[in-house]
Amino acid sequence: SILRQSFSDWELIICDDGSTDDTAKISDEYAATDKRIKVIHTDNTGVSAARNICLDTARGNYISFVDADDSLDCNFLRELISHARSEDADITQCSFSFVTENGVKTADPYASDSVFRNRDRIMNAYFNGPVGDIRVSVWAKLFKRSLISDVRFDTGLRVFEDAYYVYHC
Repeated sequence: SILRQSFSDWELIICDDGSTDDTAKISDEYAATDKRIKVIHTDNTGVSAARNICLDTARGNYISFVDADDSLDCNFLRELISHARSEDADITQCSFSFVTENGVKTADPYASDSVFRNRDRIMNAYFNGPVGDIRVSVWAKLFKRSLISDVRFDTGLRVFEDAYYVYHC
């Protein structure tokens, strides 16, 4: 789904952190055919360490995190980058759908359209707002690189590491 993006000026950094399936081989094959793809092979030290490696390697003006089980709409990057630029937004997010193994889609029940312009409103929405206002996950988001240049995932956390990261952003 990343290869099918309508916005084509992207880089994909894959951190194969000790996978035991064919991820390393498949990733290397993609990288050999597309110069926008870079693969980093490491020992398995967890999702936070893998994301930090990708952050340290990334060179773009915007960063998005895509997990192995995610599939992006072909306009994901174009729409989020366009919105980020038009609103001068540090973080943009979109709704999503859950898709079962049988292909059944369930739309995001908490999708909302909101713009937050000050810290108090952002923090209130993060902690007290409806679930859809500011999601605690890093996926389905686009982060301005200048905002997150010094923010890293806590490698000591095994759950809700993305909520901790989004909070710091």
